[in-house]
Amino acid sequence: MVRLAFPMGELVARLREGLESLACQAGLLLAEAVVRDEVESCVGPAHARLPERHAYRWGQEAGYIAFAGRKVAFRRPRVRNGAGVRS
Repeated sequence: MVRLAFPMGELVARLREGLESLACQAGLLLAEAVVRDEVESCVGPAHARLPERHAYRWGQEAGYIAFAGRKVAFRRPRVRNGAGVRS
């Protein structure tokens, strides 16, 4: 019989770090998906030629979101209505 000695405290700490990292990545992906869906609901699908469209994608800009108690860099899509007003 072979016994392996693991430093349990270190193992638990590394597992916790890995789980927190995974949760942060999943949360950021979820935030990006929510923003992308909101833009699509406002302006329609990307590259679609819709005559009834009243708003347009207008690039992206640097921004941040508050996530897990800190500021995280986030590329925020810009949307404008037909009159050129940001929304």
